[in-house]
Order: sequence, then C-alpha cells, then structure tokens
Amino acid sequence: MTNVNRLLLRRTGTFVVVLAAFLGLAACGGGGGGSEGSSTAAGSTTSSGGTGGTGDTGGDPVVTPPSTVVLSAAISGQGTVAATNGTINCPGVCSESLATGTSVTLTATPAANYTFSGWSGACTGTGACVVAMDAAKSVTANFASITSRVLTVGLSGSGSVTSSPAGISCGSDCTQAYTSGTVVTLTANVGSGATFGGWSGSCSGNSTTCSVTMSSARSVTASFATAPSSGAMELPVSGQAATLVRYPFLQVAGSPTSLRIVWATSSSGTSQVQYRLAAGGNATTVTASQVQYPSATTGIATFYQQEALVTGLVPGGSYLYDVIHNGTAVARNVPFVALRDSTATSVNFIAFGDSGTQYSTPRAVRDRIASKNANGDYVHPHDFVVSVGDIAYTAGTYAEYNANFFDQMSGRGDRGNGDNSILATRPFVPALGNHDYVQSYANTPSGYLASFVLPTGGVPASDAERYYSFDSGDAHIVVLDSMKFDFNGSSESANRLQTMLDWLDADLAATTKTWRIAILHHAIFSVSSHGTWGDIGQNARMRQKLAPILQNHGVQLALIGHDHIYQRTKRIMVDGNGKIVRTATCNGTTSNVVESNSGIVYIVAGNGGDDLHNSQVDTTKVCGDPTGSYADNVANYGDGYDFVAMNGSTPALVAANTTSAPARRHGFTHVSIAGSTMTITAYTYEGVVLDQNTMSAH
Repeated sequence: MTNVNRLLLRRTGTFVVVLAAFLGLAACGGGGGGSEGSSTAAGSTTSSGGTGGTGDTGGDPVVTPPSTVVLSAAISGQGTVAATNGTINCPGVCSESLATGTSVTLTATPAANYTFSGWSGACTGTGACVVAMDAAKSVTANFASITSRVLTVGLSGSGSVTSSPAGISCGSDCTQAYTSGTVVTLTANVGSGATFGGWSGSCSGNSTTCSVTMSSARSVTASFATAPSSGAMELPVSGQAATLVRYPFLQVAGSPTSLRIVWATSSSGTSQVQYRLAAGGNATTVTASQVQYPSATTGIATFYQQEALVTGLVPGGSYLYDVIHNGTAVARNVPFVALRDSTATSVNFIAFGDSGTQYSTPRAVRDRIASKNANGDYVHPHDFVVSVGDIAYTAGTYAEYNANFFDQMSGRGDRGNGDNSILATRPFVPALGNHDYVQSYANTPSGYLASFVLPTGGVPASDAERYYSFDSGDAHIVVLDSMKFDFNGSSESANRLQTMLDWLDADLAATTKTWRIAILHHAIFSVSSHGTWGDIGQNARMRQKLAPILQNHGVQLALIGHDHIYQRTKRIMVDGNGKIVRTATCNGTTSNVVESNSGIVYIVAGNGGDDLHNSQVDTTKVCGDPTGSYADNVANYGDGYDFVAMNGSTPALVAANTTSAPARRHGFTHVSIAGSTMTITAYTYEGVVLDQNTMSAH
C-alpha cells in the first residue's frame, strides 16, 4: 500500500479491497496479466471478467480480506480518550488505521466537573474498552456534567457548624452534596467556654457565618478557641503555684507590633499564651517553644522555660493574656501594653540597677514602681522597665537570678503572687553588669543568657543578646555590654570590644529617631567609688572609645550604674581624647565645664536596692586638688568633679553620705519624653523626689 493510499484510508475511513485479479496474482486463477479487472467495496462478491486468463472463469469469486481497518473514537461531553498503545489520543488523534486482527484498549478520563457515564458503539459499560479490530470500528466515550458538588466541613476546638440549605450538622454530619451552583451559608455555633477563631479553606474571616458557592467541591474548617477569662488578674491561678516556677515576664522583640512572653514551669509539656485586646475581641493563641534547664544548670530543680512570640499587636494597645500549660490555665487576665510606634510623640520608662539582692529594699522599689492610682493607672506611667546591670548578685548564676531577681521583682518570693510584678505587665530591658559576668569579662554570663530572650540584629553569634537595640515611639535605645571595656588585654577581647563599637556606630548611624538613649552598667562619669578614679583603666577606655561615638551620633542620655548612688551630670561634651570640654584648665573651685545641647547627660541609677556607696567629692575642691585621689584624677584625665549637675543649690547627687538627702534613698529614675522635651525625675521608693531636670532634644 502506498503512502497515498494509507493517507486516504486515514482521512476517509473507506475500506478498499484490491482483488487478486486486479493484481494479476496467478494463485487466484489468472495465468497471465489480464487486460481488464474490477474492484468492489468490502464484502462484495463481484468477480473479474478478463480476457487474458487461463483460469476457471466460471467458479466462485475470490475475496481477499482488507490488510488494515480504521478505528474511530468520538467524545460526547468533556474528557479524553486514549489508547494504551498510543495510537489514539482524542481529542487530537481520534482515528487510526490498524492492522486487521489488532486488539486495542481504550481508556476514558473525564474533565473537571464531569464524570464518565459509559461507552457506546463498539464498547459498552464504564470500564476499559477493548476493541478487536476484525473490521472498521467506532467508539464513543460519553461524559456527563456533574450536577452535584460535595461540601466538607472540619472542626478545630469546641463548637459545631450548621448549614442553609440543610445538610451539614457538624460534628455529627460534616459532608453533604449540593446541586452545582448552590450558595450554602454555614453558621459556626460556639461551644461552652469557647470563642470562634475564624474560618479557613473555602471560607475566611472571623464572622460566625460564611457563604460558599458550590461550583466545585469545597472544604471549610471552623476554628474555635478557649474563651478568654474575665475578671481580675490571677498570677498564678489558684492551685498552680507549683507549676509556675517563674512568673511570666515580657521582652522586647525588635518591633512595636511584637513582644515575647517568657515563663518557666516545673514540668515539660505544651505551653500556650492566649492574648486579646483589653477592650474585647477574639483571642489569639500562640504555642511556646520549650527549653529545658536541668538541675545541674539551674542549681535548683529542673526548669522548663517557655518562650512565646506574640505578634500582630496594635502599637500602644492595651492587652490581656492568659498562660496555659498542658491545657490548664496557670495565669489569667495579665495586662500589658504594646510598645509605641513612630507615630507616638510620648515615651515613658523607668530605670534602676544594682538591685540583685534578697534585701527588702529592691522589693520596696518594685512596689513603688507597681503602685497604681484609684483608676488603676500606674502612678509612674511607663512603657518598659530598664535595669542598668548587676541584676543578680553575686555571680549571676541561674539560681541567683531566680531568687534575687525573678522572685524579687515578680513578687513570687515574698508575696506568693504577681499582683505587684513589674516584669509581667511591661517589657523588661536588661543590661549586663560585672556581677552578671561573675566579676570577670573572661566568664560567661550564664544566668543572664539562659533567662532572657533579646533581639540579636547585627550582633555576632558569640555575643548575641549581650548588646542590642530597639525603638519605642520617637526614641531609639541601645543597650551595651560595658564589661567589654574590662577586657583582659588579649587580642580576642580587644577585637570583641571593637566589634561592639563598630556595631554601635552603624546602629546609631541608621536610626532616624529624635531621641537616642544609651544603657550600660559601668560609670563613665561618677563621683563615687567606681567613678572617675575608681576604675582608671576601664573608665579611660570608655571615655576615649565610647563617649565620642555616643556624642557624634547625637545621644542625649546615658543611663548607667555600678556605683550605688543616684547622680546626674551636666550636659557635657568630650574632646577627641575623651576629656571633658572646658573653657579653661581644671584647677580651682569654679566649674568651667562647657554645657551644650550637643552633649550628653549621664545618669547613675545604681540606687536600686543594694547597699549605697558614698560620694567621694569634696565640693570645695571640685576642679582639682594637689594631693591624693584628686591629684590622680587630674593627672590621668585632666578632669575634676564639677561635671555633676546642680539641683538648685545642691548637687544632683544622692549617696550614702549625702546629708541633704532623705534617710531612705533607694529608688529609681523615671524618664518621660513628650515631643522634643525629656523630663528626668529621680524618686525614692517612698515617692519622694530626689532630683528633676528637663532638657530639649537638640
């Protein structure tokens, strides 16, 4: 068969039988090539009447079967038909010429929203179609449009879902077929002690109803959460004191829309935070990550620290949260306020330090910070609480952190409840002190690093969480590890100091905030035992390396500790060598410090609870003395002691030997920013004002 004839067969489906007489085959009775022949349609019995043959022209006609036959496929509806041998792939190739006797298997595949209803023609039924090609065959695959769609509903939590039109009543009946195109309205029915958390799948949103159009199969899940509790704060919930071994505390997380809530339990398991706006609304549930600290690490029992990242907060928004461990609430209705964003013009916070003892004085400071007025508002409003270091004496171990800081500042140790906790309701911002480092830079601040979860942006992994920064309102706060200035002289420690300074330089260069505030432990400028002459080498490095960076980037306030006093400096500047800028050489009783809005106020806030230090200043010789420590100071720094600001007619200084100060001098410093004005007020734990000063941003 020629290619032309094969093409003709495929195009027309015509069967052509070429008779032996036409071909002149002798076996069919023709001895020679006859001059005439004829061809007939398949199945014809007409014979040849040629003149040149010698065969028997009067016998039965000779019929030769076709060597190929055509298989044709057709489709009704939407779908495909394919032959397993690849000859048919319809639509596309819907017919094929096949050798007689071939067996072909066809399969039918429906299109979306169609179903295969069966074969017609050479096959019947809904299974595979097997065609024996003993003659031309045609087959049709019939596909029917699906007239119903299945809706499946899933549940998460305590509740049920019903539908209109009827058919879904889930939990018991959660699947129903609906006519294609039907609009089905689902209703979430909240169970006892639960709230509706929202829809997922083919529905979304938090409304208790949703509608789905059944143009295809649909799947919807309704989520229900445990209802937030109402009423007074319970920290801990009755009967849960043994479970909650470290009350929850808040940590900044690098954004005004997020915070971390951290707590510790006595047992392993699944811990969660549920938080919601205090004004009402659905609760959001976050599952905490768990870190186990064995007794060998804690020095006490095994603690399971739980850390939950809370996101999606409204900046400055008031919230409530519950803490749940293994399905049981261990804390309820704990209030907190999210940090403010860049649209806020006011920021308030509290700073204190050197408080990490089990004395009663840190608890008295705590209670004053936590005090509220008749309306339930803080007497001293604050968005976060800062420690300037020495958080846990004497060596900053995990056990000391638990007893000397967490139990003290949360109320767990003395009150047995968190009603006066200053950690659970506002973020706590810690800075490392020498006691947190076990008194040496060569040591690891293990209790600090195990307890706190802090921002790590841009900081090498080896120093992660030891220094960091964050924003609140129009203020940028940098927290530094001043133990790096107490390095041991090795190149490694010097390099780590330089890395921190490089980070600080870049961090401050990147901020656009009006207010820039530095927090650290060691006293750059102080008139007490750790001050100007007390730690000569370390203070010299801080003045020479740190103070110029802070000054160059417009830092207005540095909050420090180390000396157990309260002190405020003038708004001083340093030169390139870290020396105070003056109008004349420091020598005499008259101050010649240059005060400038480009300078920095240094606040020593180390009167947070430990034994107070004495002031070392003889105010009659504020700018030099030919003998003793005064001479050492002038020789080493060229600086006197006249950097201390004046509060009226007395120095802005409260130490153990300050006769003009009240008898009870432990307290804290309150910082309030309103637009371009900052007000700094030092209070005793009895609420007596020790010092107050206002300054502008520039």
